[in-house]
Amino acid sequence: MSCILINYAKVTLGLYSMLRCTNITKRYGQLQVLKGVDLEIAKGEIVSLVGSSGAGKSTLLHILGTLDETDGGEVWLND
Repeated sequence: MSCILINYAKVTLGLYSMLRCTNITKRYGQLQVLKGVDLEIAKGEIVSLVGSSGAGKSTLLHILGTLDETDGGEVWLND
């Protein structure tokens, strides 16, 4: 299973990352849901997260939205 991030349009208004995460990992018991996810979204970019059921899309969005914590890695907002 894997998630795919699709960049539909890039209308960069600045030279900084609005959101950046590196090496994000998340486990639920023995099940590793996210393994080494890296993501960078610049201001003005429009992206979508696509993947099959159970691929970790909602988990990643919960982490990025600070609704859940990572088991490893880092998340930066307005870097």
